[in-house]
Amino acid sequence: MDALALPAVAAALAWSTQYAIVPRIPEPTADEWTPGWTKPTYAGLASPRDQTAAGLLGLLGGASALACPPWQVPVMVVLAGPVASLALVDARTTYLPVSLTRLCQLLAVVAMIAGLTLSSTPGPLAIRWAVAATATWLVFWLMWRLTRSLGYGDVRLAPLLALGPAAGSLESWTWFLVLGTGIAAAWGLAAQLWRRSRPSPLGTIFPYGPGLVLGCWLAVALS
Repeated sequence: MDALALPAVAAALAWSTQYAIVPRIPEPTADEWTPGWTKPTYAGLASPRDQTAAGLLGLLGGASALACPPWQVPVMVVLAGPVASLALVDARTTYLPVSLTRLCQLLAVVAMIAGLTLSSTPGPLAIRWAVAATATWLVFWLMWRLTRSLGYGDVRLAPLLALGPAAGSLESWTWFLVLGTGIAAAWGLAAQLWRRSRPSPLGTIFPYGPGLVLGCWLAVALS
């Protein structure tokens, strides 16, 4: 793929996901609702406004990966395309739907296989991916288990996002952990300050996923 085409492809995939897949996501069951919080329906997130937002996010994510080597591009197409739509859903609803997350994971596996075929050192690349994904899952699982400061959806999402920076280097992956958690924490602090004067039924709940996604894209752009 021509590097300059990456933002356009990612934007098209993000828009398509928001248009065709998000409206078909099953709604959470009654026991999964946050008391007092009226979540926007997934069908309602297929509005022209949300489709446009998803496309613009895909464009931004794709632009962050313009300097990527060829073997990193397939994974970044997924992380800047369908995952951009997933981040938008989280931002709008505070939920990371399991079905959409699993679709992104499946697409990432296909992208990894494509990346391995494009790499001159597929063995070290595969090991780097395995180490980064496993370590990321462990870090976020411990955060979820010990602090409950994030949801289990974020535990599923984080290893997926680690694949993008790790395709470049383990240093880039480290930056993802720092930037992703830092941006998400800043987002959460801003949300709490905002709610001091504008009470919300969400209380201390805030979408952690968008911060992780932005951290991933930024780590790739800086690598």
